[in-house]
Amino acid sequence: RSNAKHTRSSSSTEVIKPTKTKYTLLETKLWKALKEQLVQIFDWQNIYRAPTQWYWFQYNFLNNPMWLDVPGKKKKKKITNVITTTYTHIRIQEKVEEEEKENEKNTKSKEKDKKTEGDDNNSGLMLDELHTIAKAEMNHGSNMLEQVMKVLIEENDKSEQCWQKITEYQYKNPVYRGKQQIRQDAIPEGLQCDVESTELQQVSLMSKSYNYDAKYEYDYNNYVSQLCIRAHSLNEPFQEAVQTLFKDQLEKKLVKFTAGPVKTVQRVREKAFNYYRDSQFPTTAQVVDMVRCTLTFSSIEDYWKGVETLSKTDDLETDNANASIAPKLALMRCLNQFAEMKKGKHYREVSKTKLPIPAAYGDMKWNVIISVEQKDKEAIGIVGEIVLVLKPMFEYQKRSTELVQVLKLKEKIDKSLQINLPFEKRLRIAGTNPSLLAPLLIKEPHHFTEDCIRAKDAFGKTLLTRFLQNKDTPADLIGKYIACIPKPLMNEVWKAKIDAGRTPLMLILQYHNADIIKTVLECIPNYLRDELFKEKNNDGWTSLMLAARYQTYESIKAMIPFIPKDPLLWQNTSSKGLHVLHCICQNENEDAHKSLKDLLEVIPEHIRTKLVNTANKDGKKPIHYASLKASQKNGTGAVLAEMFPNEKEKESKTAE
Repeated sequence: RSNAKHTRSSSSTEVIKPTKTKYTLLETKLWKALKEQLVQIFDWQNIYRAPTQWYWFQYNFLNNPMWLDVPGKKKKKKITNVITTTYTHIRIQEKVEEEEKENEKNTKSKEKDKKTEGDDNNSGLMLDELHTIAKAEMNHGSNMLEQVMKVLIEENDKSEQCWQKITEYQYKNPVYRGKQQIRQDAIPEGLQCDVESTELQQVSLMSKSYNYDAKYEYDYNNYVSQLCIRAHSLNEPFQEAVQTLFKDQLEKKLVKFTAGPVKTVQRVREKAFNYYRDSQFPTTAQVVDMVRCTLTFSSIEDYWKGVETLSKTDDLETDNANASIAPKLALMRCLNQFAEMKKGKHYREVSKTKLPIPAAYGDMKWNVIISVEQKDKEAIGIVGEIVLVLKPMFEYQKRSTELVQVLKLKEKIDKSLQINLPFEKRLRIAGTNPSLLAPLLIKEPHHFTEDCIRAKDAFGKTLLTRFLQNKDTPADLIGKYIACIPKPLMNEVWKAKIDAGRTPLMLILQYHNADIIKTVLECIPNYLRDELFKEKNNDGWTSLMLAARYQTYESIKAMIPFIPKDPLLWQNTSSKGLHVLHCICQNENEDAHKSLKDLLEVIPEHIRTKLVNTANKDGKKPIHYASLKASQKNGTGAVLAEMFPNEKEKESKTAE
């Protein structure tokens, strides 16, 4: 608003302009004072010691709309000239072009200064400033955790040995293997539905209320209520059974036992809806941590003893014969986060023995079945959770709980912003990340237009090429993308060459597994597939030769049914005179002899004999490479000697 002073003088008219503010929101005294206070509240050393300060921030600021403001841009202000007379106020709006230009210059200069590799993660909101403060403290905490864990791991040789066992440990239960078996209603004594989902669907159809969903009502009200009642009734037997199992270590004070609260009805509903809404009915049966406890160990040796104690326990019965209930524990599965650590995300450096030193939280979560035999009643059971955690990890999690809320808030806001971004922007953000790209391919395949498919990055690579260079891209995701390519573009996309003249098919047959090879070759039309097998890279290698040189038996086996029947394909040679048999004899995989057998069965007999006798430009035949020490492990020499004994004799005479 204008800061004009209105006068009531009838004889004069004055025009007063407001003062211009040349600072942004981040330059205000209010933000500077708030930022100083936030740094103190988020301080890693004191955040858990001063809960009242955090509650003050949480109540007043955490969910405040101020974080959605844009700090670096000023709104285009319209300056109001106030012309005052005796009885009237006439307001005339004018645009001030000079101020707008200054704002644009300031914004551009600040954007240039802030451009870094991580700029893609910035939403351009005040929330980024809050996230930066919280992230800095989290990094500080990670550094401290890394130092403590390094001392703990390198304490002695036994600690290092135990840590190696922990990072490699896996538990597999043949009964409970997948998502469909890890449920509350999958165990013998578990809570079963007393009504079929088809019956509930029929109730919904017959109901006069169009909004009534009987399945949802039963799942999120009836079943979850019964599950929580059972959890409360079995919570004490569960906690007692775990303490009995670790009785020796608890008495020696080698471990600290903490009983967790029973999961609430509301939390079960939220977890089921957010993570398991597409699962089998009832979805709330997927929540398998209804009763829980934590065991905290001070040393790595004691931690490994705890793992051994749990892994060797099939069931546990109480010694009290007069007890009205007799609890039993049985293992369902183990989620070992230490075995899934990735460099850069969970750890940054390794110990002297090349073992990862965690810089982020990790633990072992054991899902166990607690069943109780009741007098004159059927046994009842429920799936609970036992968490094994190291003391430094426990302290790290306790201190980071509040900071994680801030980081999750940013994730939540970024997801909501991402929905409103144009498709091209979301595609660029997704890159080749399967979890981000899959929703675009499944829900918006119509957006993958010719321009999108043809588009190349700064290195001249199309989206398909970037897909294939990422070895972690799932086969079904590649298949869905290929299905989006229009037929007129097939030739252009599949024959496009990148570094060293390689086509997409060459990348697939050189690097990817059998599932992806089969998926892709099935999607390529027959006429185009035949042409692609004949294409050569800059060194004269075909896709077939690359597969023979580098791939495993399973991958080559998946490729063979799609190899064109053109006999000339087998006679293609590289710039150094190498053909497909030269390549397979140099394959370093131990199962290369199986691949050689399968290929020899496909090659026409007259060409097969010719290839065995054909030398490259260095005068070396396939049997020569098969006879080298480096190739003796793959067994190709024995296969050639068996099928072509004369060639083996010739080679040995030549060597003499």
